[in-house]
Amino acid sequence: MEPDQVKMVLVGEAKVGKSSILARYISNTFQEFGTPTLGCAYHTRQLNINDKILKLNIWDTAGQERYQSLSKSYSRDSKIIILVYDITSYESFKSMKRWYEILQRDTVSPTTIFGVFGNKADLIHNEEVPITEVQKFANSINASFRKTSAKENAGIEEGLLELCKRYLKIEDHGTPRESLRISKQDLYEKHKKSKCCGK
Repeated sequence: MEPDQVKMVLVGEAKVGKSSILARYISNTFQEFGTPTLGCAYHTRQLNINDKILKLNIWDTAGQERYQSLSKSYSRDSKIIILVYDITSYESFKSMKRWYEILQRDTVSPTTIFGVFGNKADLIHNEEVPITEVQKFANSINASFRKTSAKENAGIEEGLLELCKRYLKIEDHGTPRESLRISKQDLYEKHKKSKCCGK
């Protein structure tokens, strides 16, 4: 069976951890001080979900303003777009919302799946972005939301799997499914609890 080719793009300002998220997802590695992405980087991963094979063609876009037109170009025709911000930086959240507005104007299709990842959740004690504000934004654009930590490998695998399942729902029925809202018990907090309790 030929895999279904799924174009996925990560966008957000520089230093929010897009490359670190993908390094965890693709090779289960983490570097505390990585080098900035220049232009775009490309990765692939194949998944089997309910006997449906997906080949994820994932583009990691640079967050610097000078690469904005290039990032817009790589985002075109994407099936899944992940908007990433740093939970310790409110400015990165505002920048992420601007990225969405830019892409929404002239890049994405009505069936594009959106996800919002609040990265660096291991720094929860320095969180600057109110969770209710993020949830309101995610709900307004019909996006699923996860807190993630590339450093502690939390939320990434589950968040991407959720987006892929949403994609398959669209492919099966042709229209987007209802928004997937975050539960009151955040996935990252569940991860921390399981670690501390030895479960």
